[in-house]
Amino acid sequence: MNKQKIIKENSVQSSIRIIDALNLLDKLSIKTLLVHSSDKFFGTLTDGDIRRGLIDKVDINDSIKSITNQKCQTISHKDFQIKNFSRYFGQIDIVPVIKNSQISDIYSNINQKFSKNNLMSLKNKCDVVVMAGGKGTRMKPLTDFIPKPLVPLHGKTLIEHVMENFSNFEINNFSISVNYKSQQIINHFKDQSHFYDLNYLHEDIEMGTIGALQNFDFNNRPVFVANCDSLIDLDYYDMYKFHKDNNFDFTVAGCEDVINVPYGVCSVDKNFRLTEIKEKPQIVNLINSGLYLCGEKAASLIPKNVKFHATDLISSCQKNNFSVGVYRFRKDQWRDVGIFSEYLSYL
Repeated sequence: MNKQKIIKENSVQSSIRIIDALNLLDKLSIKTLLVHSSDKFFGTLTDGDIRRGLIDKVDINDSIKSITNQKCQTISHKDFQIKNFSRYFGQIDIVPVIKNSQISDIYSNINQKFSKNNLMSLKNKCDVVVMAGGKGTRMKPLTDFIPKPLVPLHGKTLIEHVMENFSNFEINNFSISVNYKSQQIINHFKDQSHFYDLNYLHEDIEMGTIGALQNFDFNNRPVFVANCDSLIDLDYYDMYKFHKDNNFDFTVAGCEDVINVPYGVCSVDKNFRLTEIKEKPQIVNLINSGLYLCGEKAASLIPKNVKFHATDLISSCQKNNFSVGVYRFRKDQWRDVGIFSEYLSYL
């Protein structure tokens, strides 16, 4: 791969029109534009960014500046030189390497994208429970007619997207907790051919976001707990390994949310004397994504026949001195489609 040629061919100015960017993307073999503002790197642009912009009613004759992803994944030149960066970037094709606000190199993720040939198998190492019993009130009016797990997205239902991500790691056995419009979910899989082995956990009452695990048979292995509105393009084997290597009883998948403060931030002591000024700092928060890896010991704290949420279990774990870990992943790996407006943005 001639990386300098790719940088040259894929580089555009932020002033070009959206229609021109679409035409260029159609011709390029790598479908990511490297956007510059004057001589500084500005962000990346893909056809997905353009689609979301068109949904938000931008005009195809507008410049691409407003729809460019300025929070795209990048690697600093220093980290790139010493190979101090993650090798997994989900479905991203190329990652710019930045030095002094300019692209010095690119990291090709094309050969690193997931395929069955380069994944570590989770078969017989853990199980998966998909929580599918909620009413999906944030997805109304769709969920007045169909349960949230059966909401369609790009030719598949949300629950099938979740299961497909796990099947990449050779997990094809799923337990599905059902309550609201449960028969629709059961009939959906009964009426179509698939290679999944499904078991249903029937909730007679609403059990919360993790209560359905109270009667689950762990078979001495941890269980992934997933939701249908969190589509996470994650290295699940790496999360499993993180959980096991650190002997955690419960692990939360925490999404890195980076806030770029565009000002200098003053720090003061108790007498309001200035101690330092941090110029345009980054604030990183870890957001609870709703994806968990639960051990049998932690699940033993779930009470019987009551509504119980994952956050309740986390609190119980901490009170009982059980170990709770947080597995970090990037925001570009997560599609949160649990709110109707967010769902529309991914269509």
